[in-house]
Amino acid sequence: MAKEREEPQRIETGGGAYIAGQVDTGGGDFVGRDQVKQVGLNGSDIAELFKPIYATIEARLGTSPEDRADMKAEVQEIQAEVAKGDKADEGFLARRLRNLKRMAPDVLEVVLATLANPAAGLTTVASKVARKMQAEATEG
Repeated sequence: MAKEREEPQRIETGGGAYIAGQVDTGGGDFVGRDQVKQVGLNGSDIAELFKPIYATIEARLGTSPEDRADMKAEVQEIQAEVAKGDKADEGFLARRLRNLKRMAPDVLEVVLATLANPAAGLTTVASKVARKMQAEATEG
């Protein structure tokens, strides 16, 4: 008598991994698909780096609330662009920094120091623009 053939079990995972049994990773990670490692800083890391900049704006004596709001808006745009990593728009960053230079050169110094600091781990684009702005400041 012939043995009846069993249909193979079909498992739908939507692209994820399926293991029919136990897995011992030896203490390492189990990765069922592509493992993506983040390089550089995340949004909360960047926000932490920008805290002293906002504190500098708040500490400015004789600055109207409207001017403070404008400075914060410029810094927020710089922060958002820096968060894009190496996809940041160099021209956009340079324009925001020039605006900040016109409004508050002291705040610009703090921003440039933050962006140019290699230990901060900011992107190449941000560091490059910061170095360029610092060079312009010393030239003129």
